[in-house]
Amino acid sequence: HEQQTQHESPISNTPHRESNRQQALAANTQLTQIETVSAKQNKLKVPNTEKKIKFGVRAGLNLSFIGLKSSAKGSCSVKPGFHIGGLIDIRLIKYLHLEIPLIYSMKGYNYEHSSNLLEESATAHFLMLPIMASGRIGIFEIDFGPYIEFGLGGEITYSYDGIRMNYDTFSYYTPVNIGLIMGGGVTFLKHYHVGLHF
Repeated sequence: HEQQTQHESPISNTPHRESNRQQALAANTQLTQIETVSAKQNKLKVPNTEKKIKFGVRAGLNLSFIGLKSSAKGSCSVKPGFHIGGLIDIRLIKYLHLEIPLIYSMKGYNYEHSSNLLEESATAHFLMLPIMASGRIGIFEIDFGPYIEFGLGGEITYSYDGIRMNYDTFSYYTPVNIGLIMGGGVTFLKHYHVGLHF
C-alpha cells in the first residue's frame, strides 16, 4: 500500500508543476511586453529641449562713413563707433528664425577738403530696431531684413582755417532713417556669435 502511494505521488504532481511552469512563462512574457511598451512610451515622451524663444545681448564695432558726390572736392574716411543692446530670437521652423534686436548705435564720419583748409567730423547716436529673417544651417547664419532708427543726438565739428564751429548733427540730417540690413556669421560654443552686417 505504501509503494502505491509513492508511485502515484510524482505522477499526480506532474500536471501541477507543468501548469505552474506555463503560468510562470506567461507571466514573464507579459512582463517583457509591458517593459517594452513602457520603454517606447518613455522614448516618445522625451521633450524638445531647444527653446523657441531666446534672449541675448549684442555688442560690437561700427565702421561708418558717408558717400560723396562725384563733384565733391575731398575725401571721406571711416569713423569707428560701437553698438550694444539686447535681442529676441524666435525659432519659426527648423532652419528659420526671426531675430529682433534693440540697439544703441554710435555712427559718424570724417571729411577733409582737398584744400586741407576744411575738415568736418560728425558723430550721431541712434536707437536702432532691425527685424531680420535669419537662416540657420549648422553653425552658419544669414540675416536679412528692414530696420528703423531714431536719432538721439549728435554733433558736427567744422574746422576751417583754424576756426572751429560745432552744430547739432540732426539740424543737417534726418533723425529717422529706414533701410535694409544684411549679413551673416557663425556660432561657436553654442552661445556665442560672430558676424558682419551692412
